[in-house]
Amino acid sequence: MRLFRWKSRLASVVAVATLGSVVQLGVGATVAEATPLGPFSCLPANGLSTGDETKADRLMAGYLTIPGFHEVYIGTGPSWNWGLNPFKSQVWQKYYTSLKWVELLTMWYQRHPSNHPTYLPRAKAIASDFAAHNPPGGGPAGAVAWTGMYAGQRATVYSCINSIDSSYGVGPLTTMGAWLANSTHDPGDWNQGVDYNIGLLAAGCVVGNATWADHARDRLISMATTTIDSQGAVGEQAPGYGGYVWARFGIAADKIQECLGSSDTTVIQSQRSKLLNFLAWSTDPDGVVSEIGDTERAAPPSLGDAVGSWSQWAATLGGAGTHPSALNALYGKGGWAFGRSSWDPFGNASFYSLRFGPGRAFHGHNDHQQLTMSAYGEEVIVDSGHYGYTAGSYRDYLVSPMGHSVLAMPGVKFNAAAPTKLANSNVANSAWQYYQMTDTAYGGRLRTRNILVSLDTPFAVIYDRASRSTRGLIQQLWHLPYGMKIDRLTRSRAVTTTPDGKVDLYLIQVALPGQTLPAGATAVVKGRTSPSYLGWVSHKDGQRLAAPVVTMGRSTTVAGIFSVLVAAPHGTKAGATVTRDTSGHTIVTVIVGTKKHVVAMTNGGSMNRRS
Repeated sequence: MRLFRWKSRLASVVAVATLGSVVQLGVGATVAEATPLGPFSCLPANGLSTGDETKADRLMAGYLTIPGFHEVYIGTGPSWNWGLNPFKSQVWQKYYTSLKWVELLTMWYQRHPSNHPTYLPRAKAIASDFAAHNPPGGGPAGAVAWTGMYAGQRATVYSCINSIDSSYGVGPLTTMGAWLANSTHDPGDWNQGVDYNIGLLAAGCVVGNATWADHARDRLISMATTTIDSQGAVGEQAPGYGGYVWARFGIAADKIQECLGSSDTTVIQSQRSKLLNFLAWSTDPDGVVSEIGDTERAAPPSLGDAVGSWSQWAATLGGAGTHPSALNALYGKGGWAFGRSSWDPFGNASFYSLRFGPGRAFHGHNDHQQLTMSAYGEEVIVDSGHYGYTAGSYRDYLVSPMGHSVLAMPGVKFNAAAPTKLANSNVANSAWQYYQMTDTAYGGRLRTRNILVSLDTPFAVIYDRASRSTRGLIQQLWHLPYGMKIDRLTRSRAVTTTPDGKVDLYLIQVALPGQTLPAGATAVVKGRTSPSYLGWVSHKDGQRLAAPVVTMGRSTTVAGIFSVLVAAPHGTKAGATVTRDTSGHTIVTVIVGTKKHVVAMTNGGSMNRRS
C-alpha cells in the first residue's frame, strides 16, 4: 500500500508521522514534496465563511465577525493574537481558532482571482501564523484550540488552500494529521466526531498517508450507523442537529469518493435518506424542526440531496418533495414518537412529539416522557427551548426536567443517565395513539406516564404516577408558548388562548376517586427567577422570554395526577367530563363543538379511544 513518496532527506519524518506521533515542522521550513492520494477540494461555504465581498474586504481590513457576536478587530498581520477572546466565550474562541472564517477569503479568491489577488496570500499568512504559534495541543488558546471537532475543521482550511496552491499546506497537515491520527483525540460518535474525521481524511489525502485516510473513511462509514440509528433517528437527541449531521455526512461521502475513488459510501447515503424522513416527522406544522434538546428554530433540509424527500415536503409546508405515507411514527430505539393529523394541508395540522429511550446524551435534555403539541397549526404545549451553551443556572433550567412538560419532583435527585422505557403502546389507529412510559430517574423510584393523544380532534389524556421518599411537591408541568394568554384559572383548570387569538387550550385536572384537589392544585408560573427558574422559553442564543407554565400538583409522598388537554378554535365550546363505568373504568368524554369523543382508562392506566 502506497503511503508516501518523499525525498530521502526527510525519510525520518515519514517514519515518525506514520507512527502517529506529533511532528512540528515550523513555518518556513522546507517541506518534502508529497504525492497526494487524490484531490481534496474546498468544502462548501459554512456559517463562518458565508458572506459577500464587502464582508471579505472587511476581513482583509482586519475586522472579523463571527455569527452571534459583534465585529472584532483582529489585525492584518503579519502576526495575530491566537489567545484573543474578547467575549470571554469558549464558543467564540473555538470558532476563531477553527480558522473556518479564513475560507471567506479563499472562496472569493476562487470566484474572482483577478479582482482579489491579495486574498489568497492573506489566507496563507493567517494559516501559517497559526501553525507557527499553536503546536499540537498547545498555543495561546491551549486546549480550546485543540478540541477535536475544531482541529478537524481547521485541517480542512489547510487542505482548501492546498487545493488552490499545491505548494502550500503539506507541512502543517503532516503535523496536524499526526495529532488527528491519535485516537484518544477522537470526540466519538456524534457530530464532533464526524468533523474530526473529515479533517483526518483531508490530512491523509493531501499528505499522501493512506493509513490516515483509510482510518478516517472507515470511521465515517461506521459513524453513519451510530450517529444515525437503524430507523433514521439522530443520536444527538436534538432534531436540530439532524440537518447538520445530514450535511456533514454528505460532505464526508463526497470527499471519500473524491480522494479515494473506489470506496463504497452507500451505507452513508442510506443513513442520510433515513435521517431526512426522521427530520420530516420532527417538523412542526409551521415548518420548523421541533425545539427539543439543543435545537434552534430552523427548517429541515430542502435543497441538494434533499430535493424530492419527505424533508423537503415538511420544509416547504407541502409545496415540494414527496408526500409521506403515514400519519404517525414510532422510533423505538432512539426514543421518539410523532403524530400529525395531516401532511396536506400541512400548515393547519395537529401534531405531537413524545420522548423516551436512552438517558441524556450529547445535545439532549432531561426531557423524557415529555409531550409537545400543536393544534390547528398552532403550538400549544412546547419545549422550553435552547439558549446556547453558556453555562449557568439558566441553561441548567432549560436542560432540567423543570424546563419540560413532564411530571417533576423538585428536590428529589434526578439521574440523567436513567433510560425511559416504552412499556406499552397502541399506534394502529391514525386518529389517535396511546403510550405508557416508565423510568426510575427520580430517586430510583418508578415514574409512569400513560398518555393518549388524539389527532383528528386535538386533545390529550394524561395519567401520571410517582412517589418520593419524603413529603414534597409532585407536579405536572405544561409549558405554553411565549405570548399565550391565561383567560381563566381555578384549582381544577386553566383556560388559555394562543398569542394570535385563534386557538383555545383547556388544561383540566381531574380528581380521581379518593382525591380532593387542594387550593392551588392548578397554578400558573411565568418568568420566575427565584428560588429557581421556571416559566421561560428560548428560541435562540442569549434569548430569554417569560412564558406561562401551568402546574398541576400537590405536596405529598405518592401522587396520581390525571389531566386532560383540549384544544379548540377560539370561541368554540369545549371541555371534558369524567365518570366511572360499572367495570371501574375511568371514562373521559371530550367535547369540542359538536364533536364528542370517549376515552376509557383501566385502573392500570391503559387507555383507548372508543369513539
